[in-house]
Amino acid sequence: MNEGFVVRYSPVVIAVLVVAACLLFLTQANMIIQPVTTTTTVVLTEYSTLTEKQVITSYSTLTETSTTTLPPITKTTTTTLIIPTTITSWTTQTLTIQVTATLTTTETVAETTTLRTTVTVQNISLRDPTWQELVEFLKEDETDTYIYRAGEFDCSGFALTLRDHAIRRGFRCAYVEVEFMDGAHALNAFQTSDKGLVFVDVTGSESRTDYSYDKIAYLKIGERYGIISLDAVRWRYIDTSSYRADEFWKPLSYITHPENSTYPLTYDYYIEWRARVKFLDDTIKAYNAAVEEYNSGSGKYSSTQLKEWCSNIEALKAELGICWSPMGVVKNIEIYWFAE
Repeated sequence: MNEGFVVRYSPVVIAVLVVAACLLFLTQANMIIQPVTTTTTVVLTEYSTLTEKQVITSYSTLTETSTTTLPPITKTTTTTLIIPTTITSWTTQTLTIQVTATLTTTETVAETTTLRTTVTVQNISLRDPTWQELVEFLKEDETDTYIYRAGEFDCSGFALTLRDHAIRRGFRCAYVEVEFMDGAHALNAFQTSDKGLVFVDVTGSESRTDYSYDKIAYLKIGERYGIISLDAVRWRYIDTSSYRADEFWKPLSYITHPENSTYPLTYDYYIEWRARVKFLDDTIKAYNAAVEEYNSGSGKYSSTQLKEWCSNIEALKAELGICWSPMGVVKNIEIYWFAE
């Protein structure tokens, strides 16, 4: 019986073969788990940031290393407008008031407040000021700059202080209490020698402001209490009824009252002033819309019209002064003149 051919290996050969096989396996494993890092270098050219007027920053060559793809660079240019920018709408101011006591007589006024200043009237002859004298007095007097403090120095404090200052100046001045449907307010009155009875409200703010709180008050039973800044009470002013809100670029026309007229101190003037305030708000909105149309390429308005329009708006704003909100509906008015 023949035996099969058998290859016999010595133990040394076998050991060598085993070691070789292990090294081959480890090499393959290392090749599989070792990470491959690819670094991409991108060179950016003509990279710049533009504004309306000039290039702020410019890089001729910028090298950036990243493992991600960079987005494309977009250049943005802005054309400088040749017309005025849009106009911010007017801010309405609200007058804070608070009355803690109801005063029925002149004596009660003196007894229920500790805020008034002692006034010595010996050898003082009081008289009614003219309108111009009243205006000059109010502009010089600093009562309106005092700080409003609820429960400490409120509208009553302002009214009593102004009255005492007017008496020192030699002017007759009244303390006035207005009753609303839902509250009350204190102010002053002067019987001017040339314009009749004038109501004055100098109640100030809870903080310092850059504008004056000298105001002329407009009172009428059954109507809302109105106030207008002293400088906005005018005998000559822009006639807004002659314009459409979207055509306020035309030459300005004016309303002029005679010097001896008392109309600007009447409640009808206050109603007209409120109508002019509304026109200002409307024309500002129309102007801003016109600017947007112009910038989008519309030929409806020319740059000259828009410039004239902006100039007219600024003139009207200067005339109207601060926009004070009307207060409550007047139910009753009580006037207390200082007795000499």
